[in-house]
Amino acid sequence: MVEVIRAKKSDEANLENLLQLYLLEFSEIDGSQVSNDGRFEYPHLTQYWGEPDRHPFLFKVDGAPAGFALVKKGSEVVGDDKSMDVAEFFVIRNQRLKGTGRTAFKEIVRMFPGPWIVRVVDGYEKALAFWRRAIPSVATSGFDSEAIDDGQRKWIVFSFAYAVSDAGSRSPSHAQPSK
Repeated sequence: MVEVIRAKKSDEANLENLLQLYLLEFSEIDGSQVSNDGRFEYPHLTQYWGEPDRHPFLFKVDGAPAGFALVKKGSEVVGDDKSMDVAEFFVIRNQRLKGTGRTAFKEIVRMFPGPWIVRVVDGYEKALAFWRRAIPSVATSGFDSEAIDDGQRKWIVFSFAYAVSDAGSRSPSHAQPSK
């Protein structure tokens, strides 16, 4: 069973450990190097406990750590300050292709109805494949994707909305890309 937990300040060390696994994997895509202390740097983590529009989550499967998500309101990549932005999302390897990521993503999106942005570094094919499967499971009226170059990176940016009906359930579960 997948459990999504809103991480507390006391969970920061656990999230940081998972973040190191994520950054190690991501270094194969972006060429990041470890700092002198042998760790990858991620300067934004502490902001997730100090800013009200940032939300850290941990995922567990049968009580064991399985991943994390860092979600925030606003995306500087697309210049949108209203949408929720999946800043980082990671599932440990032994939990992939088991529905862990998709289940966690659905739970998080349901906490924040409205517009969403998911951005993926162009060329990160595994992540692109995951998001192309996961987004339709929550998008209530299709989704769009576009390539964006922000001057530092090339991104594939997905945008979609999640809406709750008056009855409290989500609209159709088989959304397709918008044209």
